Amino acid sequence: MVPGGKITRKLLLYCIPLLIMLGIGFFILSKPLFNIDLDFSLIRREQRAVSVALLSEAREIFSFSTVEFVYNAVFPYDFLPEEERLYIVLDKAKEGVDLPPEDRLAVEIFNFCREINLNIYEKAYHFVVITALVKAGFDLEGTVYENPASLENPEEYVRINRDRRILKLKMPEPSITSFVIQDSTSSSYKYPDIPITPYNWKRLIDLVSENIIDRVEEEGILEVARRRGEKFLERFFNDAGFEKIIFVYEG
Repeated sequence: MVPGGKITRKLLLYCIPLLIMLGIGFFILSKPLFNIDLDFSLIRREQRAVSVALLSEAREIFSFSTVEFVYNAVFPYDFLPEEERLYIVLDKAKEGVDLPPEDRLAVEIFNFCREINLNIYEKAYHFVVITALVKAGFDLEGTVYENPASLENPEEYVRINRDRRILKLKMPEPSITSFVIQDSTSSSYKYPDIPITPYNWKRLIDLVSENIIDRVEEEGILEVARRRGEKFLERFFNDAGFEKIIFVYEG
């Protein structure tokens, strides 16, 4: 019978070299994996740097890409329906009927005109021309373009196909960036003026501002802003070597 100590020593003599060989083999076989991980890390950093740079360049272009519309409206008549229909709307309002937004606005304007002693639909028409300057563009506050370097995965917003020279870019939606009502008077427009105090003028502007913005949007200011932004970006990235730019909107 072989003592247990001798068996243990013999097993160790066989196992130790085997373990050493396995360890060496693992190191040799895993070395390429370390290189792959290292290469992937370098590629990942490069992709991030390129994505941040492209988003930053796009941000600068967005800041110059704006569209301005000048909208003229005659108050109160551009905001009221025809006389016959107006009185139908007023009767419905008295009856407590739920009116659509444009009819509710007409009722508010009619009541406002009565407050300032402006009798509408009379032979002697009195009105004022309202001039609104409306700008549209890309408001980057709160979007990925505000600070691209702070993004955890900026490459999610930029896709680059180097072989085919294609750039796919996520875009913010255009929006109204500025709305200003000019203080027009009969000296600039040769039309009758409404005698109105500064306080009531402010009330008038508050009444119609949202409606004017809606009208300008219906006339396509946001679509014009979108096309102009895309055109500027295409020109820039074409010069940078990309042959095709694909725009994807976040909204």
